[in-house]
Amino acid sequence: MVEFDLIDDPTTPSLPSEVWEGSLAWPMTLTMQAEFQRFYDCVVQGNRRANLTRILEPMDFWEKHLWDSLRGVLPFLSGEVPLPDSPRLVDIGTGGGFPGIPLAIARPDWSLTLLDSTQKKVRFLQAAIAHLQLSQVQAIAGRAETLGALRPYRGGYDVALLRAVAAPSVCLGYARSWLKPGGWAVLYRGQWRDEEQEDLQQGLQGFELVTIDAFVTPQTQATRHSVMLRRLSSG
Repeated sequence: MVEFDLIDDPTTPSLPSEVWEGSLAWPMTLTMQAEFQRFYDCVVQGNRRANLTRILEPMDFWEKHLWDSLRGVLPFLSGEVPLPDSPRLVDIGTGGGFPGIPLAIARPDWSLTLLDSTQKKVRFLQAAIAHLQLSQVQAIAGRAETLGALRPYRGGYDVALLRAVAAPSVCLGYARSWLKPGGWAVLYRGQWRDEEQEDLQQGLQGFELVTIDAFVTPQTQATRHSVMLRRLSSG
């Protein structure tokens, strides 16, 4: 078993905290920024033992992992799209903990389940969760289509997050069994092409497409999309 003994490492480069201001239409406290730095420390350390991410340069990590994780669900963060009190979210195919851990830091009142099929990544996530004292977060290993059919996971979640996991129709197949009726599936995508739209339409059974939110990243000016869908009460 690979153990991850994570520490607060003062030698890890600092994230560019000043770039938060004005880059996201949602308040970012100094406490949150400090916790993002601690999570960055964890990822830098964990990456030496597990292939978590190739994006480790501080500005790139900030934009492509932290900022992107939050921006993808900005309608929930801002309250534009309301969620129940203390909502339950599942991050399917979380990898190194994105977007789940950044969201847990930003919204400690949200309960998050981080799911990945790779045991080594899940062991890292469990160590990071303990180090960051994120009591509302759990990390589990398994396949989405298998665990989603079991209690306590089946039909128990308000939001399913899928970031760069698979084709849109496959993502909806993964998310379907986890969500409550009326729950949300959020697909984090880069470009949104015609073939992805066609694939999505083929996999919409049990969902309605609510919006495709296109936005541009603040540093590299890259186009990203957040595709938001609602789970129907039947289907």
